Amino acid sequence: MANERVAVAKDTWNFSADAGGKWRWSLLTPERLVLRASAEAYASRAAAVKNAKQYGYSGS
Repeated sequence: MANERVAVAKDTWNFSADAGGKWRWSLLTPERLVLRASAEAYASRAAAVKNAKQYGYSGS
């Protein structure tokens, strides 16, 4: 997509569990704007990380 922004070094990946213990991820700009976010909740952090890697996450 022509308007799609590529993550830069200053962007931050965030992984968090909701009240039900399900995990989600989001990619935030330095201004805390959401660039991308998981479309669903995952049973484990590892599953959320696996999904985020499809969108450019390179951590563990």
